Amino acid sequence: NPYDISSLAQVVELYEGLQNFDRADSLVRAALKTQPDREELYLLGARAAYRAQDYYKAVQYLRHVDSTSTLNATWNEIYGISLYRAHYIDESIPILKRLHPSDAEEGPTYVMAMAFYRLEQYDSAACYFEMAADLGTSTDLPVYYEFAGRSHQAAGRPMKAVEAYEESYRYDPEDPVFTYLIARAYDEAGDREQAAAYYKSYVERETDHESDYYLFAVDRLTEWRREDFFRGK
Repeated sequence: NPYDISSLAQVVELYEGLQNFDRADSLVRAALKTQPDREELYLLGARAAYRAQDYYKAVQYLRHVDSTSTLNATWNEIYGISLYRAHYIDESIPILKRLHPSDAEEGPTYVMAMAFYRLEQYDSAACYFEMAADLGTSTDLPVYYEFAGRSHQAAGRPMKAVEAYEESYRYDPEDPVFTYLIARAYDEAGDREQAAAYYKSYVERETDHESDYYLFAVDRLTEWRREDFFRGK
């Protein structure tokens, strides 16, 4: 019975469980030929596509539903994330902004922060990265604070960047890259003494002596030592 959507949904879910997402989608598309106006079918297709990480296809299904009705918080989250993952970055932000602050969660907040970051809207990016960190309970906290720092740095606030990078270091003290980032922020702020101390710490801890960060840190320290030498220090 092609009109029995309840049974169709169960079969689609079974195929999703078997990771046979193409078969799940083909069932939805076959049903849409007989019932092109049934919203449930588009949502069923969007769910299968999202689970398959076929974000472009999920967007196509959800565009249709969004044009004819109102998506709830869960579907707005899926729609916004799918738009971002499908590289419709500027379109993802207004969809994710539909989520009420009481619905805010770590994942979609981080995605919105990344969208602002990729669009070079660094003030908003920093705000949402910090919000994601406040909401976060995952092992991604160092990443959230790192990109908050990068956003502050790009917006011309190196000392705010230092604060964020220090949080990254606090959550992941084994990664020397955060020491380097702190050094760069102090360097941009004009605090040579602190920058030199962190560059030295980074150079001592970094094992990849061919990395761009390592080479930059060594060059910077060498440059300052040369300047001091000619100044008689």
